[in-house]
Amino acid sequence: MYIHKDYQRQGVVSKLLINIEVEAKQLEQLYLTSNMSKTAKLFVL
Repeated sequence: MYIHKDYQRQGVVSKLLINIEVEAKQLEQLYLTSNMSKTAKLFVL
């Protein structure tokens, strides 16, 4: 996830992911998936 430099290090992504997880639980979703660019994969592998 790309965050503008003015908003980095403020927990923006963490807050978004928490909200996504809460909503998924409310909807009784068992799995969450996402798509990644080749560049992003370098950061998580």
